[in-house]
Parts: sequence; C-alpha cells; structure tokens
Amino acid sequence: MLLLKAWLQISEDNITGSQQRDKEFWRRISAYYEKSNTSNVGRTQANLKTHWHYMNPFAVAFNQMYIVLKSQHLSGWSEDDLKHATFEHYHARYGADFRHEHILNIVKNEQKRKGSSSASGASMSSSNT
Repeated sequence: MLLLKAWLQISEDNITGSQQRDKEFWRRISAYYEKSNTSNVGRTQANLKTHWHYMNPFAVAFNQMYIVLKSQHLSGWSEDDLKHATFEHYHARYGADFRHEHILNIVKNEQKRKGSSSASGASMSSSNT
C-alpha cells in the first residue's frame, strides 16, 4: 500500500506532474517510500519499480471490469454486489482470484477525495520517459 501511496503522491505532484522523467519519477517514489516506511524492510528503487509493473496490470484489468459493470446500472445492486460480480468476472477471465483489492480501495478513496465519481482513478501506469 505504501508503494501505491508513493506513486499517487509523486504522479499527482502539481509542480512536476507528468513532466517527470522516468528515472527522476522513480527516484522520488523511492525517497517517499524510504521516508514513510515503518516496516524496517528496505526496498531499492529497482524493487519498487519492478513490483509496481508486476501488480499494475492486474489492478487495471480488475478496475476496467468494475467500470464496465458499474456503467450497466444494474438495478438494485449495492457496491458490495458490484465488487463481488467484478471478482467473479475477473476469476472467470483470468482463472485466478484478484489479490490486490487494497490498491483499488486506495485509488477509489483518492478519487472520492478529489470529487470524481469514477472508481478508475488515474491510469495507474507510468509511461514517463
């Protein structure tokens, strides 16, 4: 979760925003992570970047399924019904359970704080050069 919080903080920096080069972007994420890490388990910049690029496609795929289901305006469905259906669709498509719900909860809460009605969050990829 700390990696995601670092990614959100650095990627949404109003001063540098998306104008950051990849090396500087990940250096700043690493610095944020090190400063906020209370687990005493160190992670190198390369570790953080590798882990991000591993988990991000899963979260994006799950999130896209969630958005599609939500856009169908299924009558009488609660938020829990919607999440449950998304988990089922994800499992049916990929043959495995989605294990990164904590990522989506953070992104979703971040978007609520900013006034967005979308659960998508920003594209959670980093294509900075």
